[in-house]
Amino acid sequence: MKSLIFLIIVTALSVSVLAQSPPKADILNASLNNFELTQDPDFTRISARAINGLVRISWEADGVQEKETFYIERSSDGQHFATLGDIPASRTGSNNFEDRNPNSGINYYRIAIGNPSEKKLYSETISVRVLSRETLNAFLNNGNLVVQVKDLKTGSYKVILVNASGQPVMNDELKHNSGQDLYRLNLTGALPSGIYSIILRGNNGVSVTRQVLLK
Repeated sequence: MKSLIFLIIVTALSVSVLAQSPPKADILNASLNNFELTQDPDFTRISARAINGLVRISWEADGVQEKETFYIERSSDGQHFATLGDIPASRTGSNNFEDRNPNSGINYYRIAIGNPSEKKLYSETISVRVLSRETLNAFLNNGNLVVQVKDLKTGSYKVILVNASGQPVMNDELKHNSGQDLYRLNLTGALPSGIYSIILRGNNGVSVTRQVLLK
């Protein structure tokens, strides 16, 4: 009789425990609700366009997280990149950045995303050609080489004159001010008439090369 009573009590307790335990499906759903799915950012679009001497870069990315940053990088050879600037990452919509001082010729751009404590993820690399805005000319006058410039950035420049054989025949410097466009440089000797290449290389990263006829 006692065994029968004990069995009834144990059975009742088991039924009570099962009635209070949530189904496995409910446990799984609760776990998923408390788990935030994350993914690496994915760049869905990136483009660059040269407009009036500047380059406008636009891009979109999915999977962006809070407190991340977009880093805009530029290269002149497609291999060695430097950061131009950064903006807070946006989860939705298009992002834009203007390079107001692009190099003449081909510029390569890419976008990186991340934060200082994590490895950056990169977009594809794109390129855009920027036409040179600088005007450079030279002519001879009374034994001097007269260099004429226009729309050249203010700064110090090395002036290199190279003959048709590729040999430098003059190395000099000029300091360009925004209000001046003609510079007289002394020649150490007479130059034979012919076609020369004149090169300006600035401390500001600007490099301009033109062919001129000197006679």
